[in-house]
Amino acid sequence: MNLSRSLLGAALGAMIAFPPAWAGVDVGVFVDKSFVEPGGDVPALSISGFNDGAATPVDVHFGLIAPDGTVYEYPDWNTRLRPWLPSFTLPANLRFPATRIADLDRLPGNPQAGTWYVAAALTRPGTFDFLAVDLQPFTVVDANRAAAAGTRYGSLTLSVFTGATGALQDKSVASAFFFGLDTQAALSQLVDVFQGEEPALESCDYREQATDFSNVGSIDGLLPRMFDAGATLTLSGGGQSLTLPRDSQTLGGFTAVFYSASASAGFYQAGVEYRFHGDGGAGIGPFTAKATAPAPLVLTQPAPSAVFSQPAGADMTLEWNGNHGRGVVEASLTSVALGSTSKVFLIDCRFADDGSGVIPGALIARVKAGVEANGTDLAGLLESLSSGGEIDGIDLSNVDLSNLDPGSIDLSSLGISGKLAPVILTVGRHVVAPFNTDAGDLTAGFFGISSGASVSVTLE
Repeated sequence: MNLSRSLLGAALGAMIAFPPAWAGVDVGVFVDKSFVEPGGDVPALSISGFNDGAATPVDVHFGLIAPDGTVYEYPDWNTRLRPWLPSFTLPANLRFPATRIADLDRLPGNPQAGTWYVAAALTRPGTFDFLAVDLQPFTVVDANRAAAAGTRYGSLTLSVFTGATGALQDKSVASAFFFGLDTQAALSQLVDVFQGEEPALESCDYREQATDFSNVGSIDGLLPRMFDAGATLTLSGGGQSLTLPRDSQTLGGFTAVFYSASASAGFYQAGVEYRFHGDGGAGIGPFTAKATAPAPLVLTQPAPSAVFSQPAGADMTLEWNGNHGRGVVEASLTSVALGSTSKVFLIDCRFADDGSGVIPGALIARVKAGVEANGTDLAGLLESLSSGGEIDGIDLSNVDLSNLDPGSIDLSSLGISGKLAPVILTVGRHVVAPFNTDAGDLTAGFFGISSGASVSVTLE
């Protein structure tokens, strides 16, 4: 390999945690897929730009970095480090939104399994003096390993969300699970069974789903299952450590295996590298994953200090402390209807981290309609409780609730209106790093760290 190409790839990789920005100049890149399967669709690539200073001449580099460090530059995927836009002047006060640049028919070169990066850099013209750089990873699946060992998907998370209630305030939560099949199958189908498809950048999707695992469907006639990675996992960073115990429950014939734990305020620290570690168990071998926590997201609209009233059918505007369009912010509006059908009504959105986004009113109206059709009538439920009735066959006649006054409970303060289905808005900034076990047990694995805010919402 050409030494200069290798050095550039290494330099870009070293700057992923603390990318430079000079005189208000910045660049962001985006990839619409976390992983690419053999023979599957390749990702769409997008770029954003920012200049808060005077007009600045730059070379714009945009392309892909392969697992072996080779840099392929757009638009002809050359390996000679030829910039896409040489001596290009960034206008003063530039706000270039995330824009799709390339839809690939295939990855350049001989596609290698492993971690790839979509990358962009702004340099002084004719030099490798970096003014700004951004990278985002995705995984190319190893077809041979997937065929031999089955399909395994791993998810590790660390998140901290502030909110209107004390229980949410600066509380860090860590979790992990490993999900898969003992045979080769489409990874995208497997992930969709568990968490659904992600919306495209700058868009929102609506869906409804069951609240438990008893309805997990089969893939190619096989029922997905969750795998044991040991009795405990550990998460450490910033001089602190957190133990995540294993929790196993059987729900309708499906055994759910999760790891989770909560940490006190102060565990989450921006800029700290966190290390997830497991010694391995019956289904998943030893692993170590690392990722660096992003700066806290501060939501300003709506403010997370009180219940927010939102007219159903009207657009909901979101505002936060943006990051020059670099990185992704995810927003969701969720309601769990606690009636006999027990459905989740969910809007998922993905925005470039430029400080604003909009959840369409048409989707919000669908959430309200779903809640009204499926949620429990809370006023009627409270009335039944106070008169010693029963809920779903549970006899409450021996429970003294005669002093319960349904009219004394302020439902709106809980974000509940009419039906037993609280509506929660969450807005979070995310960093994602691929990982695998020491033995390469996973078809794909991701460690995500999030910071954001939660708001109770009343839909009018």
